[in-house]
Amino acid sequence: MFLFLIFFSGGWIVSCRGKGEKLKHDAGENESFSKIPSLMQFASGKIIRENPFKIGWDERTGRGPVLQSFEDGSRIEVCFQCGFKGYTGGLSIGGFNSPGFMYVPAKPIRGFNFLNIWCAFDDTIFEIKTEKKYNFGWSQNYGERAKGERLIYTEGRIYKISKDKIVLKSVNEGGCFKVSRFVEWNSGDRFLIFTQTIENRCHEKVEFDYWIGEDPWIGTYKSSEGDVGWVMMKDESGVKSEIIRNEYGIDGKDFVCGGLYDLGNRFRGEGEGGFSNQANFIRISPFVKHPTAVYWANSFAHEESDIDSNRPLDNKTIIAMNIGWKGISLEGGGKFLLGWALGVAGEPEKTGNPPICPEIPYEKWFPVRSQNVIFDEEKVNLKVQISKKGNIEVVVTGRYLFYNPNRQNEGVKVDFPFMIDESMPFPEEFSVDGSTGKIEKKGKSIEFYINVPQGKRKEVVVRYVQKIAGCHFGYIIKTVAGWGMPLRHALFEIEVPDSIARKKISITPGAFKKEVENKTVVYRAFFENFNPEEDIFVLWRCR
Repeated sequence: MFLFLIFFSGGWIVSCRGKGEKLKHDAGENESFSKIPSLMQFASGKIIRENPFKIGWDERTGRGPVLQSFEDGSRIEVCFQCGFKGYTGGLSIGGFNSPGFMYVPAKPIRGFNFLNIWCAFDDTIFEIKTEKKYNFGWSQNYGERAKGERLIYTEGRIYKISKDKIVLKSVNEGGCFKVSRFVEWNSGDRFLIFTQTIENRCHEKVEFDYWIGEDPWIGTYKSSEGDVGWVMMKDESGVKSEIIRNEYGIDGKDFVCGGLYDLGNRFRGEGEGGFSNQANFIRISPFVKHPTAVYWANSFAHEESDIDSNRPLDNKTIIAMNIGWKGISLEGGGKFLLGWALGVAGEPEKTGNPPICPEIPYEKWFPVRSQNVIFDEEKVNLKVQISKKGNIEVVVTGRYLFYNPNRQNEGVKVDFPFMIDESMPFPEEFSVDGSTGKIEKKGKSIEFYINVPQGKRKEVVVRYVQKIAGCHFGYIIKTVAGWGMPLRHALFEIEVPDSIARKKISITPGAFKKEVENKTVVYRAFFENFNPEEDIFVLWRCR
């Protein structure tokens, strides 16, 4: 039972909301951009003394810059929807006539006083039925620019400011979509971690594709000259990294990490070594659904037919990387969870080698949410048995592990739902070990409180007996989405007496493996990074 938390390159370019202009690539030309003032000159927000972070992001508008200074004297400046009047507000990287994500080294790198890492983040929700395109006021993903449907900024919050990290939240709404996004930036990291849910706020089902893209002008601001792609991906031998010089696409399930690289493309006559040798990266959280496809092209590609593998990545229009999740279906109130990290990739030891993708520890993928406790693991045994009165019942014993990563004790209110229908009434017997206070019945659920000490894990055990009048029973697991991240581990055991197992039993999801132990048939399934899309349902032939 997943408990649901209540509480708690030389071409003409027009992008980055700036006027397109043709640029030469040399140190002197790039140096002219050092005249672009620090983003923080526009900051009017909270400044932290003796702190690596400065925040000019405004909760009221959802716009503004953030900055982190590093011990080596370098700094990174990130602008969320700065300058351009058409922006809606929200935690989407972008600026007007200035980089959205800028790296300023302590000393010039190959003559570069600063490096453009991201121009703007081009993400779009494409609603399949209406063909409407929703964005944060600007996106080139489908060529809509400022003409798409607007995801209006409705709320924002600076969740945390300390010398260790900053955490920001924004909420945007449009059509049936509610997009809630967290950004976490840890001290010393040259990347940010984004956690996002897209929720269907309508009653009817909605189907859509979601694309996150970039045409970043890596290296020299306002120029895609020198830009190529790079990727780290899975193959039969493990994981490999490659430079991408022609248009290219891969299956999203094989994508590990990748981005664009200011190297120079020898396929279009550019010498490798005359550029900054810097790269950006984007890495999808290992705990969310993998993308459908990832493309590098001279446009924002959405299908394999958009790719010509013999065509070099050029700088005549744009060079774009696009990552997509296709055919997402959400019932009313349903949520789609995503997470990614983006930032500065590690510089390769030798020019022309693929950049280095930062390793991100497991704990940094914990999304920061309104809830302060993480639902970490569950182990559940569902035992079907015949009662003394000859009736079928299922005895459920669930062990649930919660983790509090914070520096103070946390209390959380939990809603524990049961699958109820005409043949599966509300359990007459239930108990909770590890809760605080009384247990209350609420509709088709029970509610209880737990307290989790700071930095500790706590186990809660729920037991209940549910009568079965028909030839099926179920157990709810889809509510894990309410916790904002998948379970690290989940183990389910279904014990069925041989007299029922002989009746052509079927179980969904289909990951269960059958074993026989002392005239009892046991079905087991173990999952890691588990984000279920369907509940457990057991059905057998009645006659």
